[in-house]
Amino acid sequence: MNSCKIEIPSSKDELNVAYLILTHTDPHQLERLVGVLDNPEARIFIHLDAKVDEKDFFNKQLPSSAKFIEDRVKVSWGGVSIIDATLNLIKAALKSEVSFSHLVLLSGLDYPIKPIYKLQNLLTENPNKQFIRYVNMNKSPDFHLKRVTRFWFWEPICPWSNFIDDKIRRFLTRTSGLLYPAISRNYFKEIIPAFGSQWWAITSECASWILEFVESNPEFKAYYKHSHAPDEHFFHTVIANSSFSKQTKGFEDDFNIGVLTRISNLHAINLGKIYDDSDFPDICSSDKFFIRKVTSLRSKKLVELINRKLLLVCKT
Repeated sequence: MNSCKIEIPSSKDELNVAYLILTHTDPHQLERLVGVLDNPEARIFIHLDAKVDEKDFFNKQLPSSAKFIEDRVKVSWGGVSIIDATLNLIKAALKSEVSFSHLVLLSGLDYPIKPIYKLQNLLTENPNKQFIRYVNMNKSPDFHLKRVTRFWFWEPICPWSNFIDDKIRRFLTRTSGLLYPAISRNYFKEIIPAFGSQWWAITSECASWILEFVESNPEFKAYYKHSHAPDEHFFHTVIANSSFSKQTKGFEDDFNIGVLTRISNLHAINLGKIYDDSDFPDICSSDKFFIRKVTSLRSKKLVELINRKLLLVCKT
């Protein structure tokens, strides 16, 4: 893949940054993303959904800073399996021989809209800051709290038949909704559930503590097996109820629909949207570092504009 990437300014105090990428589709887009993230101060760890044929991904020419992790998980939409995949990425990063200032969680359909060195400088200049924002789910019972007090069935129940499995899970989830709150679950009494954007950047110390907490409290993650989209509240809850909460903004007062967009961390997010070149003016005025989602086909012209005018790189 040809490139003419400019030299990334470095700081004597700069540490390494780990990019953790969850991907399941569009190998060409992943290749573009990894190519522009690549720099001497970064390492890139990729989790490929175990349901996906790896052939189209593994034959891509990725830089030496990037690698696919071995512990792959079959990820179900809305299910706790995405937590397992993310935890595997954290473990892979922390087991590497490189120390990291922060671990940055990304999707394979993300793309940077500012030069990477600006993000890395921001992270390493804030070695004790967790870039993860959240609200108190208890203060939004109808919109947020149901994610953990209702029963949700997103993980496979009948692996021998996808058709039957889908019908059973849809029936159980719909029925639990109709019977709620008569049939509900009691959340942990001393833990405040927190909700926010899935995509964050946390320090290695915080990431290591999360692994220790999950290992020491297996019942906590087990509870999330029947929650809804735990990627938007599992890690937030763990951090919000720990000493690392002092390194965040704490609980924020924003409980309306659209909160994910307003309190996103590093991403400009327009839920359900695939960005294209018509969005370039808005992207130029954004104070975020990434957009999601982009694809190799619909976003091709946009990515070319971003590379040429915002990132100062030329890639195909």
